[in-house]
Amino acid sequence: MVPDVPIKEGNSVIQSNTFNNGTTICTVADMKDMIFQGKVDETEVGKIKEGMNIELEIGAIEKDKFGAILEYIAPKGKEENGAIQFEIKATVVLKEDQFIRLVTAPMQILYLKRKTVYL
Repeated sequence: MVPDVPIKEGNSVIQSNTFNNGTTICTVADMKDMIFQGKVDETEVGKIKEGMNIELEIGAIEKDKFGAILEYIAPKGKEENGAIQFEIKATVVLKEDQFIRLVTAPMQILYLKRKTVYL
């Protein structure tokens, strides 16, 4: 898929060289290989670890939830609006017929899962 074509017909383009990055003609993306990038507050970062499952909910796609596997947690957080935030990255697991456009999505991380609970 081609999500972006920043140049118009008739514009000049420059070849990439040691002094110039060149002109981007288009961006090509494999939409079956998606990565979720997000941030986690410092109060929650101690509860997560690489390899955990994440559930993504996309507002525009109400009935579907998308799974992802947490693959990266930044070793150092950055202050944003008075709170320390840690960057995370997760590989989105899509079923054969699923397709996601480049969107913003809230996430939920499953900290603890129990199959049998006795009350």
